[in-house]
Amino acid sequence: MNRTQSILALLLGVQLLLLLVLWSPFTSGSAASATTVLLPELESFAPTKIEIEGGDESLVLGRKEQTWSIGEAGGYPADGAKVQKLLDELEQLEVRRPVVSSARYHEALRVTSEQHERKLRLFDADGTSPRVELYVGTSPNYGINHVRRSDRDEVYEVKGLSPWDMRPEASSWIETRLLDLEPDRVRSLSLSNGHGAFELRRGDDGGFTLVAGGSANAELDRAAVDSFVSSLTSLRLSEPAGRADGGADYGLAAPAGRVELVYEAEQGASKTFDLALGAEAEGGEKRYARVAGSEFAVILGKWDADRVLDKKVSDLLVAKDKNKG
Repeated sequence: MNRTQSILALLLGVQLLLLLVLWSPFTSGSAASATTVLLPELESFAPTKIEIEGGDESLVLGRKEQTWSIGEAGGYPADGAKVQKLLDELEQLEVRRPVVSSARYHEALRVTSEQHERKLRLFDADGTSPRVELYVGTSPNYGINHVRRSDRDEVYEVKGLSPWDMRPEASSWIETRLLDLEPDRVRSLSLSNGHGAFELRRGDDGGFTLVAGGSANAELDRAAVDSFVSSLTSLRLSEPAGRADGGADYGLAAPAGRVELVYEAEQGASKTFDLALGAEAEGGEKRYARVAGSEFAVILGKWDADRVLDKKVSDLLVAKDKNKG
């Protein structure tokens, strides 16, 4: 590179730097345009329905009074804190000058009704048409996404909102802990599956004894038992399936496995957790399940389902007694 080329390159670099300073939507100071709220409507109405679309998937979140639920899962309860977090982020979205103002750039930035990373629609109690419709498109940089209101041509860059904040899968909007108990409070455990059935009961010394389903002389491996009990007290669901009384066949009438935990709740009261595992779901990698007393069937991942379906009493015995299980 000769001296002239070096000077030209330097001048080009300076021009690009000035352009970034003057035109960046996130630049503070007098050179940047003032910020405006992207969705001022959210200050005057509380959404009662949220539609999220992305790729080939879509999701509807509905609110009745203060409770959110998932339409695709038969009204399974949504985690209200997660929904409110999204609404707070949307209400606080601020933008500066638009990146582009012409519709001819919309497709390239993926902010059209046909091409988008996410389409978000917010409805009020009337529900006939969305009060807000927003497209979230490409990401020009980490933590930044292009967005466009459907009623305007301007496209903006925003921080703090990405497609990951509005995923169209039900599992993103629920409390995934199916059971969250303290293992030390479990008083007894009963399990049945294709390998048989057994029952364990905790004694005064804190350890478990085998009271049914094995040899009376068999000795339990305390570490193995404690590990198994602990694994059952932290089961997580993969996703909701739907209402258990909705007519769908989840295989729960003749379950493939069942586990019952009796545990000590507050003030010494006993409560029972009864989980039935039904038919295979999604190609056999997962299982339908239901907690007794719940209106809904859920889907357990393979790892959690196998904890119940694969366990044999012999797995919980000391080495010398394993052939007695």
